Amino acid sequence: MFALVLAKSILEEQGDTLLSVDGTDIWSGRRMRQFNWQSLAFGGLYHELFAPGKRYQIVMWGTIVGFFVPIPFWLVHRYHPRLRTDYLYTPIVL
Repeated sequence: MFALVLAKSILEEQGDTLLSVDGTDIWSGRRMRQFNWQSLAFGGLYHELFAPGKRYQIVMWGTIVGFFVPIPFWLVHRYHPRLRTDYLYTPIVL
C-alpha cells in the first residue's frame, strides 16, 4: 500500500520530468545506467580490464592507495588537531 502511494506521489510531482526526453540527472535514469556499467566493468570484465598486467590495472592500485593514504593524516588530526591536517585533501594532492 505504501509503495503505491509513494509511486503515485512521484508520478504526480515528477510526471513532466519523467515524460520529457532530457529529464534530469535524478529522474532520467542516468545514474542507474552508470551503476549498471560500473557493475558490468568491475564484475564481468574485471579480468580483461583491471587484472594485474592489463590495461587499467592502475585503477585497482589507485583504489588500494586511495584507501590507505589518508589514514596517517587522520591519525595526526585526531591526536594533534591544531596542525589542521583535516584541511589536507589527499585526492587533490595525489
